[in-house]
Amino acid sequence: GGGHHGMHPDDLTPEDVFNMFFGIPPGARQHRRHYTYAHPGSARPRPQARAEAGGFAAVQLLPIIILFALSFISSLDMETAPYEMSASSTYHIERETEGLGVRYFVPESFDLEYAASRTALRRIEDAIEAEAQSRLSKQCAAEQKQRQRMKDAASQAAGDDASRAQMHDKAANM
Repeated sequence: GGGHHGMHPDDLTPEDVFNMFFGIPPGARQHRRHYTYAHPGSARPRPQARAEAGGFAAVQLLPIIILFALSFISSLDMETAPYEMSASSTYHIERETEGLGVRYFVPESFDLEYAASRTALRRIEDAIEAEAQSRLSKQCAAEQKQRQRMKDAASQAAGDDASRAQMHDKAANM
């Protein structure tokens, strides 16, 4: 017997194979709850058994309930930005950041909430300038990529040298 604890390979049940996957040796039995279901005309289950089953279901739902609660709480913390980069019906008052002069739009209530606090206003304007720089950086990268595509197309284009040179000039002056 090669270490199967007195079991033969033919004695393994699918449940034993499943348990082995989780490190439970074959033949080890887990304690299980057995629920009995009432058939029509039979005696009703004890109230204590029903309470245990209800408590078990509540414990199973607890992680889902906690997940929804955390999601709800985090959504309360998220507030909308007090500015927009373009005008809208709500954000129609134009302002500029002190540092880089980036134009942005705020609602009428902005001055009441932020202008009184120099620190809060600076933090908002820093965020606006960072957003503007990020947008410009992405736009610049896209334009450089487009220019390189145009240069590559000009190099591979069929035709005379004059038309390829014209395509190169167009790419360079983009």
